[in-house]
Amino acid sequence: MTADQLPLALAPVLLAAVRALRREDYQSVGSTVLEHGSDEHRAQTLRHLLDGLLDFATSEQGAKSVTKALKEGGKPTLDRIVERMCEAANG
Repeated sequence: MTADQLPLALAPVLLAAVRALRREDYQSVGSTVLEHGSDEHRAQTLRHLLDGLLDFATSEQGAKSVTKALKEGGKPTLDRIVERMCEAANG
């Protein structure tokens, strides 16, 4: 395995561990998966990001994750984030 293949190989492990992490830790891992993960893992990470968009967008590392998602995902991701932001607040 080359160094270039390592992030992709670790993506499933990182995603499995992410449920046990605090939000702050997840945000850093999420950025890595968004950049280096497979399409499936990026989609899973984006779903997590969208589910907790307010939490992510109001922290420094979380805002970096949102920015990374926008850069890596292009217009489809932008559309999903804007759609999520337009949803009515729960509670």
